[in-house]
Amino acid sequence: MFCMTLARKRVAKKKAKERNLQIDEEIRNRRKNQLHDMLILGAPQSGKSTLLKQIKLLTVGFSQHERVEWILDCRVDVLRSLQHLFVISHKLDISFSSDVIDSFDNLSRLTDEELTEERMTNEHRNTIIKLCENPEIMGLVTMWREHELNESGLSDSLHYLLTHASRIFSKEFIPNDADILRTKRRKSVVQEVCFDQGKRTMRAIDLENITGNKKKWTDQFDSVDYVIYCISLSDFNMTLAESPDVNKLRESLEEFRKEISQTNEQRVEFVVLNKMDLFREKLEKYHFSSFISEYQGPNIAEDCAKFIEEKLRQIMADTYVTVRCTSALDQEDFKLAMTLISESYVNCHLMPL
Repeated sequence: MFCMTLARKRVAKKKAKERNLQIDEEIRNRRKNQLHDMLILGAPQSGKSTLLKQIKLLTVGFSQHERVEWILDCRVDVLRSLQHLFVISHKLDISFSSDVIDSFDNLSRLTDEELTEERMTNEHRNTIIKLCENPEIMGLVTMWREHELNESGLSDSLHYLLTHASRIFSKEFIPNDADILRTKRRKSVVQEVCFDQGKRTMRAIDLENITGNKKKWTDQFDSVDYVIYCISLSDFNMTLAESPDVNKLRESLEEFRKEISQTNEQRVEFVVLNKMDLFREKLEKYHFSSFISEYQGPNIAEDCAKFIEEKLRQIMADTYVTVRCTSALDQEDFKLAMTLISESYVNCHLMPL
């Protein structure tokens, strides 16, 4: 009887051990397959979507099918840029020749779907290309770039899009990396990229241009344990279109402060000070202290950026945050930022399996 009881105990112990091993394996599999979410936040035109696209290019890349899907986005971005330039010309009381006005009138009724290769006419194709190459249009673009016209509807990539219009509207066009990085999506949607980080699957999420309903969307990401915040340094000499007395860079810092107060600040551990290339260009024409009066240092990009970094650290108080100056359009420079993002995430959140 004793031997039978002992045997049963051994069998039960063996089964318990096997079950424990099975549970351990299930836990490892869950952890391996778990999505670790990184949410990308920031003001409109701070470079959030460009950052997400760079993450995709550096990890999984864009397939041929995805690149084909970007064709219409590239063409729509060119058309909308032209249409917005026409609106600006009226605001500035700039007159165009009758040929240019007729061309704009011809395009005013053009829908996005009519820019697809299946529906686009040669007349519309040629009209758009000629407008983009027109000296009057390029003169307005130059005025916009040189005088920093405060138009939030215009992209930093405006000059790139117009100078590449003949290629973008060619029948053989397939977007390259630069085209995708510089093009806006037609619709405001939540974008995400899944990629492997060692044995784990990461998911980077960008709310893109969803501003009015941002609170509604962020409520759906309570499980997000890592936030990357984007701030455009090149906004230092610009004001909000809807509030001309409000400096855009100051507003970005204030929005960052609000974001910290509304969420768990422990999750905000990486800040990208973006558009460093444009920032350097602007500092050749403008003094940083003329717009950010409390700054008293030299008019050098690195010193000015350091000042903004110190302001961010004051907002974060005792919580450590990694700050990186970069240009999300510069793939080589962004590789370094991506390395820091990965290291920061792993060090703060993930234990080895």
